[in-house]
Amino acid sequence: GGVVWPIDSRLSVGVSLAAQGVGADYERAALPVPGAGRLKSSLKVAEVIPTLAWRVTPDLAVGASLNLAYARFEASGVIVPAPVPGGALALPSHGAQSASGAGLRLGALWKVAPTLAVGANYKSRTHMGALEGYRDDLLAYSDGRIDLPAQFGVGAAWTPMPALTLAADWLRVKYASTKVMQDPNGFGWKNQPVFRIGAAWAPDERLTLRAGASRNTSQIDADHVAPNVLAPSIFDRAYTAGVSWQASPASEFSASLEFNPRRTIVGTGPSSGIDSSAKAYFLYLGWQQRF
Repeated sequence: GGVVWPIDSRLSVGVSLAAQGVGADYERAALPVPGAGRLKSSLKVAEVIPTLAWRVTPDLAVGASLNLAYARFEASGVIVPAPVPGGALALPSHGAQSASGAGLRLGALWKVAPTLAVGANYKSRTHMGALEGYRDDLLAYSDGRIDLPAQFGVGAAWTPMPALTLAADWLRVKYASTKVMQDPNGFGWKNQPVFRIGAAWAPDERLTLRAGASRNTSQIDADHVAPNVLAPSIFDRAYTAGVSWQASPASEFSASLEFNPRRTIVGTGPSSGIDSSAKAYFLYLGWQQRF
């Protein structure tokens, strides 16, 4: 969600909302360990992004934002190796814990030619507060903190004809630079490159059809399948289709569907004997109003 207010012909301010998260619920204990409850986890992050944008020239615009984040984390049924050989220990659940943090975003958009635009963006690491209940066990290595990773990317959009726009971008997410991912016994997410392409076609003034695809190199490797049962974010492909309909000159409705095909990672090394498999669908509905 978001809203934008033009101040004058070159300056505008706005606020946008974003959300992200990962989690799982296996509806049973992971292993028959005394005291082990139902294995489930949830990390939910909401971001409020106040932004200032400035049109430097008719063909160049730049923007800067604060990234204000609020997170809620919960995990139960977690089992870790016990001090005795071959033993296992069930960690207690501390319920839902919350934390907040802040970071920065920067961006630029340059219209190179009437039919071609290029852009670049950067998001700093968002430094989050501690999730107090988990700082002494599950998240002890990172002092209870799950920082949001820095990322940067570049992209281009080409309009070969007025009704058609083709776009592509490349993004790199720096998961490995956050301390929570550096725990040798933890999630171990690697830096992740993401490549995306898309197309938008407007057959008339009121209707726009869209399609896109995304491909990435998974941030989870086969050696880290076991700790990532709490965060099984293993998708490496996504396909989307969408439509927008302009109900009036000031109002527009949108809908889209995203499909993440099934992917399976077979555990190796410390994760031998544990596999992770998932697929997902997402339905998005949107509304835009001009005042």
